[in-house]
Amino acid sequence: MTPAATDTRQEPADAAAAPRGEPGAGATVVVAPPLAGAATAGRMRVRVHVRLKDAVHDPAGAAVERSLAELGHDSISGLRIGRLVEFEVAAQRPAEAQLAAEAAARELLANEVLETWDIEVLPD
Repeated sequence: MTPAATDTRQEPADAAAAPRGEPGAGATVVVAPPLAGAATAGRMRVRVHVRLKDAVHDPAGAAVERSLAELGHDSISGLRIGRLVEFEVAAQRPAEAQLAAEAAARELLANEVLETWDIEVLPD
């Protein structure tokens, strides 16, 4: 049996001043249109959109933008790449689902130093 894994991440000295993806600190909370079959009794569907902060260079976005230009799509600029994480949460109210999604984003889904996130709680 292996010992339990420990969290070795360290926050930078200025981490307290950095936005944490929480409402009022750079994140946006959106209630999206319903997704067919999205929620079952006591469960809510949540989407977390994770992207690099504006001040962080996005090499993948720059590469895709260059490739699109080579294909003749010169009008596209400022391309940034993020990711979408979608899951169900055991929750009765959107506020509960929001709190669970915030905790998941803060603890694992996003790197608070480099990324920000938006959360959508999908109605049933």
